[in-house]
Amino acid sequence: MKDNGMISDAEYFTEFLRNNGYEKFIRNGTYTIKKSMNLDDIAKTITGQQ
Repeated sequence: MKDNGMISDAEYFTEFLRNNGYEKFIRNGTYTIKKSMNLDDIAKTITGQQ
């Protein structure tokens, strides 16, 4: 996602996932992520919570 400009810092995003309880719920797959989404929106999308 960093290479595509969706997030600016991969380490920060990983820490965000860990600190907010998303890390263990990440699902494999293909997702539609929009540049207008914030970190919480992205996390919910990749964990199937949205």
